[in-house]
Amino acid sequence: MNLKTWDSVRFGPEWGRVTIELINTGSELMLGRVLNTHQQWICRVLADRGYTVDRQVAISDESGALVAAVRAGLGRADWVITT
Repeated sequence: MNLKTWDSVRFGPEWGRVTIELINTGSELMLGRVLNTHQQWICRVLADRGYTVDRQVAISDESGALVAAVRAGLGRADWVITT
């Protein structure tokens, strides 16, 4: 999602308090080979709009890990964002 798309998303008080979980995917993240700039950018955009991420996880690119993480996240959070 690019910045223009994020700007078109309407956040506001009508949402109330929401819990947000960010799931970062990528084996390169698990190996420490790259800096996770998606995490920083998404958290900043949400914070600028009054929201905070309650939980962040990083998982490998393996499909089973993604399915498990999303299912678990949906059990904990109102919004689950994956990268």
